Amino acid sequence: MPTWCSAEARPNLSSSPTEASASERARLVPQTCQVALVRDVVFQRIHTRVVPVVVRQQHLELSQLRLGRDDETLNTTNELHTVTNKTPMPDTDTLDTLLAAWNDGNDAPDALRGQVSMDEAYALQLALLNRHLNAAVAQGGWKLGQTNAALRAQRGETAPAPGFLLRENQVDAGTTLTLDGPDNWFIEPELVFVMGADLQGASVSADEVRAAVSHVAAGFEIVRTWQGWQDRALQRAVNGSTRGFVVGPVTAGCPDLQTLDDLRVLCRANNEVIADVRAGDVNDNPLESTAWLVRFLSEHDFGLKAGQIILTGSYAGLVPLKPMQDWFAQIGELAPVTLRSER
Repeated sequence: MPTWCSAEARPNLSSSPTEASASERARLVPQTCQVALVRDVVFQRIHTRVVPVVVRQQHLELSQLRLGRDDETLNTTNELHTVTNKTPMPDTDTLDTLLAAWNDGNDAPDALRGQVSMDEAYALQLALLNRHLNAAVAQGGWKLGQTNAALRAQRGETAPAPGFLLRENQVDAGTTLTLDGPDNWFIEPELVFVMGADLQGASVSADEVRAAVSHVAAGFEIVRTWQGWQDRALQRAVNGSTRGFVVGPVTAGCPDLQTLDDLRVLCRANNEVIADVRAGDVNDNPLESTAWLVRFLSEHDFGLKAGQIILTGSYAGLVPLKPMQDWFAQIGELAPVTLRSER
């Protein structure tokens, strides 16, 4: 049996020494972030609001999970990533309007639909991440969506959809999630990479990704989305959909490209089979997708960091997540990951 099939204890994925405590984060008031655009050296003031995730006795109160952060001026002496973009960033009012609508569960504003390019959307998304980082909220890693080539073709897109993960939104496997209402919640079974080394560069290959991955696991992404957000650029501008993530027991090492494609993915809810597929039949190879992610991030002066989690894409699309469900997912011979939902 290859070494990566031997399950190990979960590595220490605790937050960095700079991460603020929950009480410190609770004191945060409205924040401002300066984002330097390389071409224009334009500085934007961007406001959002955050409410920390509440975890009590292995219950995650997702009803409190929002995207933004209360208004206050950031300490601009903290390190800021430079967002490199070919197009101007929308103004502060655009982001404020989007975040307010998204956090309140309202439809995307009619006046903004079709007005934000995908380049602008990702510049805004990375600016939002910057604000979290400069408020001492630790980044958990990155996620990939749209890793199915056929789905991308249907939507007229040519690349996956990246997003960021925050450490405070990581949910332990086996946790019971308390859902805020039965609607608009979804779950995605995914293969998880744990980075063992930093990785950045404009020409990173799948082999380099494999060498930098220290562990793999089965996992879930927890998603909430709204019917009125059909404009994909607007949704991505606010790092749309992601509300939490689960990492199952990890296994050391990383299989090769072909082995990853041949893995059987089994997902059940209350013993009903949701997906039973060969990985390579429904998704791009996760090593190739992650290599694309590294190349994309390098254009914006970001990269993957040791200890970060990478969600490599759903093997079942968006699956409705309802109260009183027991979820199970297993990928190949990796240890299964489980989750329970309640009202």
